[in-house]
Amino acid sequence: MFSRPKLRLFVAGAAAVAVAAALAAPAEVAADDEPAVEPPATVTFTKREKKGGVTEQALISCQVSIDYPHRSTHNPGRANVVSRISCSHFMSSLSLETKLWRAGYVVGTGFHSITGWFALNGNASAPCLSASYQGSAFARVVAPPGYTPSIGTTTVWSPVRWVTC
Repeated sequence: MFSRPKLRLFVAGAAAVAVAAALAAPAEVAADDEPAVEPPATVTFTKREKKGGVTEQALISCQVSIDYPHRSTHNPGRANVVSRISCSHFMSSLSLETKLWRAGYVVGTGFHSITGWFALNGNASAPCLSASYQGSAFARVVAPPGYTPSIGTTTVWSPVRWVTC
């Protein structure tokens, strides 16, 4: 089949390619691991009220976050990313547009909204192919009457993560 010098060269070349591929591959998040969460973005709202001749300031804080993209454990054969809004007070409305990106292209989207509540989860998923993925979520938060600003928006991005399917 191969003479000894060619066989050694072939094996050495294959080993070099394997090492280079391992070093170049991005970090992988296993499906059984809890997806890590990036530091959240914060949207704040304020309201000034006079009570008994004293001006008080009310504050509402909303945290917007996104998990790392990962292989879905509840829907086999799919890659998934989960986003969240969590506020310190009931809001007029919350909405999340979550996107899953693979190799720079949007491969999954999800839109979720709720009124009169303080929290919302969203997600996007797509058929799973072993590749680099990234998640993004655009959040729109509408404050209760009297708060400034009346509407807050932000976009959060996950890091790029390699997902093996």
